[in-house]
Amino acid sequence: MPRPSARISVHAPHWVFGEPTLPCVISQLIHLSHFTLRMAYSHRQWSDASEHLKVAIVAALQLPSLESILLERIGFVNTTTLFSLLAGASSLKNLMLEDIDISLHEQPARAEAFSAKPQIKSLAILHHGYGRRAPTAYAHW
Repeated sequence: MPRPSARISVHAPHWVFGEPTLPCVISQLIHLSHFTLRMAYSHRQWSDASEHLKVAIVAALQLPSLESILLERIGFVNTTTLFSLLAGASSLKNLMLEDIDISLHEQPARAEAFSAKPQIKSLAILHHGYGRRAPTAYAHW
């Protein structure tokens, strides 16, 4: 009998990156199929998240049941940090990056450097311009 899939959507105010119970809740979702991390009001740096939360999210993104990820209004210090977060998502079919900030002060990472090769069917990279969504890149295979 197929197992029911689960979705988690975290619409996060700034304090949630330090919330001590959230990593435990995320780690209990072993059949996760869709994961959304959306900062509620403004950008927040991934580096601001507690280590326990980062570990729980990375583990959730590596679940074989996970097919869809949406990250919104999150900043990364470089592309290597973003690629490392997504590297274990081998079952990923849909990836949406919306209003993501990446500092390009360091040498950009090459995607070929990571071993996971997800078979992504849909990719959307969106940027908010003047209060409305304006797609800057979209692909569907």
